[in-house]
Amino acid sequence: MKVTRQNDRYITDAIRSAVGDPTADVAYARNSQDELVITIPSGANISLVEAEMINAKTNYDLAELREERDRLISKTDWWVLPDRTPTDAQKNYRQALRDITNTYKSLEDVVWPTPPS
Repeated sequence: MKVTRQNDRYITDAIRSAVGDPTADVAYARNSQDELVITIPSGANISLVEAEMINAKTNYDLAELREERDRLISKTDWWVLPDRTPTDAQKNYRQALRDITNTYKSLEDVVWPTPPS
């Protein structure tokens, strides 16, 4: 089974989840094209491993997206302090950030709203 280097951060967890053994041995190597080659435990259901890897990637991607979204929202927290009244543009921007995971699922495809000036 081959996967890209950017995805190897969650592969072990996905494989262990798919085989039902949190301590299962998972062997890694790189081939001549610098692709990650993974040896999974014998008897593992490949379809289940692949499904679990897709699920794990989705979860990691969403976590990264939420982390960046939260960082951007926190930069605007001062807009809504009790002694301030945010503009409609500021409120709309913050709402668009909160809603970003309804439309996008990863940092790779997200189109961030433009902050008000």
